[in-house]
Amino acid sequence: SVIQTEGDPDKVRNIFVRINSTGAPLTDGEILNAKYLKTPLFEQIRDFAADRKIAARLMRMGVVNDSKKNRRADVLILAEIIMSRVKDGLLDKKRALDEMLNEKAKRLTIRDVKPHLTSVAKAIEWAERIWQSDGRDGLKFSESRFKKTSDFYSLVVLLSSYIDSKFITDNREANRYAKRELLRIDNELRRYRVKVQCGESVKAV
Repeated sequence: SVIQTEGDPDKVRNIFVRINSTGAPLTDGEILNAKYLKTPLFEQIRDFAADRKIAARLMRMGVVNDSKKNRRADVLILAEIIMSRVKDGLLDKKRALDEMLNEKAKRLTIRDVKPHLTSVAKAIEWAERIWQSDGRDGLKFSESRFKKTSDFYSLVVLLSSYIDSKFITDNREANRYAKRELLRIDNELRRYRVKVQCGESVKAV
């Protein structure tokens, strides 16, 4: 049997939990995928996530694995990135993404979204290429903090905005410099996290 419901993701999740007492709970990606299954805008985002090159890069970079992909984690993170670019700013919460799709799904067209698909694809490619441009430190993207969903989201939103602003270059030396800067940020954040976990006082920079 099929049960249809309307409302915010929490309502959908609660109904699913009541019915699915023995199975795994729905992920945010699965709820988003089900809720906007038939909207042309979200269909475009799903097709983007299914693109062979995009899917392979996300796997190589360690952003998703087979299990996460099967549960639509790739669709969720890409939807958040793309809609952030449409909004021209970071989204605060997953609920903000849902609200934005609710508000704009009927008004936005594929023509509105397509330029952002191009810049996001280039940003993901460039992020991977930064790590390939200099193998001396031996650190892979999948071993950096940027493979984490929140950090990957922020990085790709930033890089795609740079691409739109014509700041991104194909210069090999510039890529090496960019990688060194990202590694420096990665190391600083790691040290900060260790200090916080150890209860040490830290200064805001």
